[in-house]
Amino acid sequence: MILPMKKIILLLFVVFSLQFSFANLNDAVLKQARDYYKNGNYEKALELYKSYSKDADFSDKKDIYLEMANCYYKLDDTKKAIKCLKTAIAKYGLTEDVFIYSDLIDPEFSKYALAKVYDDLDKLQQEYIAANN
Repeated sequence: MILPMKKIILLLFVVFSLQFSFANLNDAVLKQARDYYKNGNYEKALELYKSYSKDADFSDKKDIYLEMANCYYKLDDTKKAIKCLKTAIAKYGLTEDVFIYSDLIDPEFSKYALAKVYDDLDKLQQEYIAANN
């Protein structure tokens, strides 16, 4: 009876260790993406943001989509930038206040995007509410 308990404890230890290692690796990917963005390498940053978003927590995805939108905007792909922003609002609950005041969004892009998304903002927020109730 003691032997199976030791195996269970060992298994739990291994699972928690792997989970912790994965979280650290994923955080390193996000940090690297942000470094690329700060250095003006928007294509590489975008690639890493996309990779990170696949395994990110739901609560982190609105920020990731906002950061991807910044990259697309800096690459002059305003259509994809707005699409990312709309996804952040409709799927992940990005609010107007965060949209306007967040340090994550490029101020120039914020002004541009607000003008483009403003008419759809209520509809997009209602999509988020409907999907999460």
